[in-house]
Amino acid sequence: IRSETLVVGASTIPVSKEFMTLSSPYFERLFNANFREKENDVFEIEEVSTDDFRWFMDSFHTGVWEFASMERALLALSYADRFELLYLHLQVFPYIKNNRLPAEKL
Repeated sequence: IRSETLVVGASTIPVSKEFMTLSSPYFERLFNANFREKENDVFEIEEVSTDDFRWFMDSFHTGVWEFASMERALLALSYADRFELLYLHLQVFPYIKNNRLPAEKL
């Protein structure tokens, strides 16, 4: 399995290129298009928290999505949209349906 490195903040996160490109058009373009990052096999993901993104990648690779809070579910939903993981909506919506949104999110 080919590994790539994502840079998030000051951290590096190794990921499975094959799995990610099969699961997400976003990552397929990131890893396979002619971007300058491709030369070094290091790809930067901006505007995300390192801890949140590490949780997201762990869940993404294992396929186990556990939402400890509504904030975590909403984060997963925003990442699902950003990284084009449409199947993730099916994981998040039941949690949102069965729990209350915080008043500031209404």
